[in-house]
Amino acid sequence: MSHTPSGSGLCRRGTAVYVSSSGNDGTGDGSADKPYATLAKAVTEAEDGSTIYVMSDLTMTAPPVSDLLQSRKKSSF
Repeated sequence: MSHTPSGSGLCRRGTAVYVSSSGNDGTGDGSADKPYATLAKAVTEAEDGSTIYVMSDLTMTAPPVSDLLQSRKKSSF
């Protein structure tokens, strides 16, 4: 599978989007050869139906639990 960006800058529906520590959010296009550097960029660029592949060399960290709880409080009504 390869990723081909559409004219709007978003990935076409149903494409593969790649993320790697060797990627670049500025010059990458989400393809296996030119992956994005961050999951946030991949999510922003991918349309519904796309598959995001996170390469094993990428280190992922979660926000502190206190940030998650604070975020949840803001969205509660």
